[in-house]
Amino acid sequence: MDDETLGGETVGERTGMPAAADRRLYAERLRYLVAGEDGWSTEGVGVALGLLDVVTAAAPRAPRTVPDAVRALADLVDVPRCRLVDAWDAARGRHYVDCTACRFGSRAEGLPEGHPMATLSRELWRTGAAEACQRCPVCGAEVEHG
Repeated sequence: MDDETLGGETVGERTGMPAAADRRLYAERLRYLVAGEDGWSTEGVGVALGLLDVVTAAAPRAPRTVPDAVRALADLVDVPRCRLVDAWDAARGRHYVDCTACRFGSRAEGLPEGHPMATLSRELWRTGAAEACQRCPVCGAEVEHG
């Protein structure tokens, strides 16, 4: 969600809250911190675990590790956005739905027939239900329509 203008000021300027572009930058920095998850020092883990309790209460899915908690915190700062798009698997000759954020449909096409994620991506396409989704059913990113 971008900042709205009220009386010549953005909501961020009026409230002192970071602007939408700043929130996206902060969230991206948090996600970058955990991109190489195995690089966490033991000194920072205790502090980060303190965040785990706070984030767990607000996150849609309870994080189980420090990197999961940091990702959940980044998602609270700025909700990731995606589009659920129609895709075509030429090798199998079928359509499926893919998320532009987590690519669950593309990943599912390599899974065995009957796997729940593969079934989900094809059923979303077959029924047209992806158009009604407000969030990606796999990663929880906010779906942008239009």
